[in-house]
Amino acid sequence: MSDSIPSMDLMSGLRRNLTRKPFESLWFSDGNVVLATDTHLFKVHKGMLSSQSSVFRDMFDLPLVDGSEGTAGGDGGIMPETYDGLSLVKFSYEKGEEFAYLLRAVYERQFYHRDDDHTPLKVVTSLLVLSTKYDFKHIRKDVIFQISKHYPMKLNEYCAIDDEKSQLFGTNRKDCHFPLLSAAFTAQVEPLLPILYYAASDFTAKDIFQEFTSGRISMECCETLLDGRESMHSAVNNSVVKMRRLLGIRHLQKLKGTVCRTQGCTFDVPEDHTGLLDRCLTTSNLKKIEGHILIPELFPQLCP
Repeated sequence: MSDSIPSMDLMSGLRRNLTRKPFESLWFSDGNVVLATDTHLFKVHKGMLSSQSSVFRDMFDLPLVDGSEGTAGGDGGIMPETYDGLSLVKFSYEKGEEFAYLLRAVYERQFYHRDDDHTPLKVVTSLLVLSTKYDFKHIRKDVIFQISKHYPMKLNEYCAIDDEKSQLFGTNRKDCHFPLLSAAFTAQVEPLLPILYYAASDFTAKDIFQEFTSGRISMECCETLLDGRESMHSAVNNSVVKMRRLLGIRHLQKLKGTVCRTQGCTFDVPEDHTGLLDRCLTTSNLKKIEGHILIPELFPQLCP
C-alpha cells in the first residue's frame, strides 16, 4: 500500500474525533494535552491534573500515553494519536458530561462546594465515583463529607433529619437514596453504605428489583439490599408478634375483671390495634415504629 494512503486505523480515529466537540470552558489556549471522552474534548494542563491525581500523574509519566489507540509510524513503531498538535488521551468509556464535572471541580473553585446543598444530584454522584476512580483525594473527601451531613452514620441522628418531603440536591430527598447508594457502592465508601442501605430498604422489593434491571444499581448491591431488608422485616415481625401477645394478655385481664393497683389505670386495648400492628408489617423504616410512637397508641392507659 502506498505511503500516501492513510491507514484504516487512522481514518477510523479521525471519524471518531469529528463526533467529539471541544468543551468551551475547559479548552485552554495554553493547555498541553487533550482528553477525549465519548462526546467531548478537553484541552487541559498535565501539571494541574498531575498535582492533584496520582492516576493522571502516573499516566502522563508513561513514555506513550495511549499506544493502543495510536497509528502505525513509518519505522514500524506506534505513534500516539494527536489532536490540535497535542497528545490525545482517550477516555472513550467516560461520559463527557460527567467527566466535565470532575474537571470543573479541579479548575473552578465556585463550581463545587461541599456545603452547597443545592448541588445537583448528578454532580454529587459523578464526583464521588470519578474522584475515587482517578484518585482526586480532596474532591472525594469533600463529597463524602457533604453526603454524610444528610445521611449521618448514627441511626438516631438520621431519623432526626429524615423527611421524605424535603428537597436535597435539587430533587426530592427520597429520590436521592438509590443514586447515592449506587455511587457509594461503586466508590467503595464503606462508612456511608449502612445508612444508605437502610434508607433504600423502605422501598418495595419490586422497586428495588426495578433499580437493578434498569442498571441503576449492581447485582451485588441489589442482593445486599434485599437481604438486609428481609432481615429488618423479620425483626419487625418478631416485635409485632410480641406486642400482639401483650395486647392479648391485657385484653384477657380486662375480661377477668382484673383491677390495676394504679389509680386510673385500665386494661383497655384500642379497638384499632390490629390495624396499627399491621402497619408495622409493611415498613422497614424504624422511624415509623419507634416505641415513643407505638406505646401511646397501643397502650394508652399504660401505668406511668
